[in-house]
Amino acid sequence: MKAKHNFSDKNTKKNYIAGSTWLIKGPLDFIPGSEVEVIEKRKASPLAENEGLYVKDLDNGEVKLVRGP
Repeated sequence: MKAKHNFSDKNTKKNYIAGSTWLIKGPLDFIPGSEVEVIEKRKASPLAENEGLYVKDLDNGEVKLVRGP
């Protein structure tokens, strides 16, 4: 999600500034309002026992390995 302009979310009680991005975690039904833009839709990536994914935090640049069960 990306904020088109400054707004306060009534459900989560969070304030967003224009241009900020965030990820909505689910599963849940979400109907975006006029103040947000859907940038990308993602699906879950199931991992096998010997698989993993590198995940980068866009806020601080930290990269970590997420392993399967």
